[in-house]
Order: sequence, then structure tokens, then C-alpha cells
Amino acid sequence: MDATGKFVYEHRDYGPVTTAFDRCSNPPVNGGTVSARHRFRTTVLPALLVSVLAVSACAGETGDSTSGDSEKPIARIVTVGTPGTNVGFLFDDIPMAVEAAGGGAEDAGYFPSTQPALEALSGGAADFATIVTSGALTGLTGTGDYLFLGVAKASAGQSSSIVVPAGSDIKTVEDLAGKSVAVTKGAAGEYIVDQAMLNHGMPADSIKKVYLGPGDAAGAFIQGSIDAWAAFDIFIPAAVTKMGARVLITGDDELTGKFDYPVLVVTRFFAEAHPEVTAAVLKGYTKGGQHVIEDPDEYLSIQKTANDFSPEQMDYIFDRLLVYEAYDAQTLAELQESIDSWNEIGTLSEKLAAKDIVFDVASVPAS
Repeated sequence: MDATGKFVYEHRDYGPVTTAFDRCSNPPVNGGTVSARHRFRTTVLPALLVSVLAVSACAGETGDSTSGDSEKPIARIVTVGTPGTNVGFLFDDIPMAVEAAGGGAEDAGYFPSTQPALEALSGGAADFATIVTSGALTGLTGTGDYLFLGVAKASAGQSSSIVVPAGSDIKTVEDLAGKSVAVTKGAAGEYIVDQAMLNHGMPADSIKKVYLGPGDAAGAFIQGSIDAWAAFDIFIPAAVTKMGARVLITGDDELTGKFDYPVLVVTRFFAEAHPEVTAAVLKGYTKGGQHVIEDPDEYLSIQKTANDFSPEQMDYIFDRLLVYEAYDAQTLAELQESIDSWNEIGTLSEKLAAKDIVFDVASVPAS
């Protein structure tokens, strides 16, 4: 950690890891997820191949949120990210917190982007998901019915960029006019595109959005069938280092003062039926994040082992270690600012009040 409080990552050599995996009753399959201990119902997932050509994802089985043995509520949690990124399960913080509240926890799957995670919530396959603010708000004004439970404050600039081929004649945002831009619906990349159009006085239809999942977008970028890619998260360093992409703009260029934070959401049905377990899930996330911040080596080792990340991708992960916490007055106000911003862009189909879509953790008795 440097004088500013930021971790300084120096391409450390993270070798094979066994300690965290050995704690699990079901070790990862072919580099799959880290599951909860045997006392909880868990799902072991196939590998999520994070490469420049393809990204696949799996989710837990569809069903209700109760255990057949004891009828205790089971919190089924999906993560937008790569195997091992759910820090609440790494040290068993979520399972232990939820058990203390009278429930169980299931690490139910990993998705490469927001949209399939929202579909898992809407379709009844999951109760909780970690996504980004922009995607969550877009889903709420569609068919989603969930509440914001926790927020991890992180620079919006780190989570999205527009990249172009190294030899492209696109040099400025204005040069994107008439060009095709790959966008993953509901992801941070779509927000930077919309905001860039607004910032530069360009009509929203001046570019052609091509909606693709990140794996398909990577393939289209390599094949040259799109002119630019609104990449996000781990796909940014992958595009630059593995595909020779050039960064046109970053979130820091276009999203200054914006608050597209990572968020934890819960279905309204689960939150209203099981408020104590809902609050416990957030408690587990908070503790898990604090564990990783205090001792990141094990978490980073799992990332490298499970996903075969490059040093540049490991740098990105290291700079994005997150702690989810309950909304306070400041983050609630920032959420309202985000809502107002997206209403200005025209992304949201209705106006929302932040106070009406945030779960009140403080109202739940401590377990």
C-alpha cells in the first residue's frame, strides 16, 4: 500500500493454491468456483473460460429459496465476474453470517455480464446478484423487481473503456459517428457510450450499437466486424494486451463525478420474506471484502489459478478489490444522482426515487 492508501501490485508470482480450495467440501472442477462448506447446499460449476475468444457462464438450478430438509431460507447468489470472485464465500463469511440468521447460502453461479444475472433474478433462479448500478437501474425500469442492498464504492473510470483496433482511424469520440460499437446490454460499457454521446453533443443514434455478450464482442473485435468495443472490467486489459486494442476513451474521461458503483441487489420477494437473512448476506459480503483487503494474496492466487489471468489482468483485479457496505446518506444521494443522470440521457424509461429501491438494513434487528 502506498502513501495514498492504494495497493501497489508488482506482478507478484501467484503460484498454485490449495488452502482455500481444501476448505471446501467440493473442490473446483477444471478451475471452477470456490463453493461453500459441506454444511450448506452448494453448486459446483464448470469452468468459466475467460479468454479473448469466448466467455461462458453457468447458474444454479431453478427452484424455490427454501431447503427441503428444514424449510430454512436459502440465499442463492449469482456473481457477475469470474470463478472465485465472490469474496463472501472465499472465507465462508456469507455462509456463517446467513447460518447465524437462520438460513443457508448457495454460491449459485457466475456470469460474464449483467443481463443474464438479471434474468436469473427475474426467472427465479437466484435471489441475490452483484452487478453495476447502471445495469440494475435499467433492469428495474424493465421487468426487474429487486432492491439495492449494498454498494462498493469504486471509480467509474476503472470499470469501462471504449477500445478500437490499433490501426483504426478513429481518434476521437466524434469519429465514432456512423461506426458500429459492440455493447453488452446493461453493462458498464453501455453507460460510457451513452454518456460520451451526451458529453460530445452527439445524437444517441449517431452510432450503431451492436448488442453482444463480452465473448462474442471479443470475437467480433478480432475479426474486424465491428469498429469499436465498449469493454468493461477484466475485458479491458484483455483487449489491450491480447488483442492489440487501443484505448480511445476511459470512464475517467467521460464519467467524472458519476457513480456507476458495483452493487449487490436482492429480489423484493426474498427481502420481504426473509429480512434477517437478507441483511446477513450483506454482512457476509462486507466481512469477505475486508478479509481480502487485509490479506489479498490468497484471493489473487485463486484468481490466477482459476482463470489463468495475465499480469495486466491481475493488476486490474488488484486495483478493484471491493468491500460491499450498506447504503448511507452519501451513497443514497449518489444513487439518486445516477438516476437523474440516466434520466437525462434517456436510458431509463421511468423516474425512480433512490429511497424507494434501497433495502433498509438498519431496520433489521442484528442477528
